[in-house]
Amino acid sequence: MDIYFILIYGELQAESFLVPFPGAGAVTRGSPASGNNRHYSQHNLIFLGGSSMANILLVDDQPYMGDFLSEELADAGHNLKWVGGNDELVIELEKNTPDLILLDVFINGFQGWSLLAQIKRRTERIPVIILTAYDSFSKDPRLAQADGYVIKDIFTDKLKSKIGEVLDAKPLAGAMGNSCFPP
Repeated sequence: MDIYFILIYGELQAESFLVPFPGAGAVTRGSPASGNNRHYSQHNLIFLGGSSMANILLVDDQPYMGDFLSEELADAGHNLKWVGGNDELVIELEKNTPDLILLDVFINGFQGWSLLAQIKRRTERIPVIILTAYDSFSKDPRLAQADGYVIKDIFTDKLKSKIGEVLDAKPLAGAMGNSCFPP
């Protein structure tokens, strides 16, 4: 994923460039051959487009998953909010429209499948990735309602990759003027 920025020098001088995501903090532009490397703080940059921070809702009955994924996905530039089950999910979806939902299917039994159907009945625009510790669901026909399927792992590369793939395929809810999580 890439982010496009423009640096404003003065009234009419500007320079646009590409920063590999995540572009948090400061970025460097220039070519090593020219020796023209410049260092800019994020306060000098204006976001122009490309993949951006997503507001992700995690539905999982294990609080440690919320803590773990919140840190991991923040490193990738995303904001994660955790809810523990059906009641909290309903309340959250009434207040906010996330860009993506990560859903564990094993919540108080197999309640996750009914939550997936409920989410999709409510709105098909919000993509849902099934995030589970079990690989036995890969052939389950109910999985067709989801936008992705990832096995839980302490290494989050596959999850981050699937999130990027799904978000690139659908516009972010925040970009369409819907409510998102508060900063």
